Amino acid sequence: MKNNVNPRTIILIIYILVVIPHNLSAAKVIVTLDEIINVHIYNNLSLKAAKKRYENSILEYENYRKSLLPAVSFSLSPVSFNRSYRLLQDAIKGDYYNVNDYSLTSNGAMTITQKIGLAGGVLSATTSMSFLREISKSMNSYNTIPFYITYNQTLFGTKKTYTFEREQARAKLSLAQMDFIQTVCATQTTAMELYLSACTLLEDYLLCKEVVDADSQLVSISHKLLGKGKITAFDYNKVQIQAMEDKMSLDKTILAYESTLNQLKDYIGTDIELQPITPEAKELPRHISLAAAQDQPAAPTMAM
Repeated sequence: MKNNVNPRTIILIIYILVVIPHNLSAAKVIVTLDEIINVHIYNNLSLKAAKKRYENSILEYENYRKSLLPAVSFSLSPVSFNRSYRLLQDAIKGDYYNVNDYSLTSNGAMTITQKIGLAGGVLSATTSMSFLREISKSMNSYNTIPFYITYNQTLFGTKKTYTFEREQARAKLSLAQMDFIQTVCATQTTAMELYLSACTLLEDYLLCKEVVDADSQLVSISHKLLGKGKITAFDYNKVQIQAMEDKMSLDKTILAYESTLNQLKDYIGTDIELQPITPEAKELPRHISLAAAQDQPAAPTMAM
């Protein structure tokens, strides 16, 4: 039995599997200046590297802070087998004999360590227990140290070393934060300049396009007037030369716009599309009020 497949079904499946995903992947995002400087700049490679350096500095500072907390360490030796010959003397005869000795040893310990910042020393509290099984004598013995404290203190320079390490950790974190902020500001400035340049070229392109469209109509009208003898060939040639110059300006503007837009795409790592940003004439202020400008709040300053 033959299964006849409708060709339209095959075409529809190919369209769904190939054409639609391609169109979705090739779709461009129309963005605003606010989205570029607050969202898309974080795709910039230099800014990603600065962010990673800042995150690493945060982790280093957290590790330093955690090193000042109490540290608990465990040591455990489950089984240690020993076979040896021991030279023993007979208490009655005074003779020496080599005695074969078998033993099993197990031990474990727990230590709590705390750095003392003011003095620069290290305080430790330890508890331990050990077990010895002498197989040759069938004897068991236990040794337990419930609790003992030790304190290590260098006589000179310990407190200065502790203070230096603390200030160094804080300074590294502060420098990494400042480096990240400066990189963000520089990236935002460059992205904003590229965006505004691209938008300006886009406006120039739209204006040049209108001029070229008007030139084509002017050339057509001039050609008709030349046929009727109302203008000379010299005047008609001047109109054609002006139209060609305007067309050349349009081509240069297109190339400059595409170059600037590609630079912006590469810089922010996003495929975008721009829209004209020229405001309407009624939205433009007729004058600037000095009193209104003085009433604006001052920019906040960063506390160091």
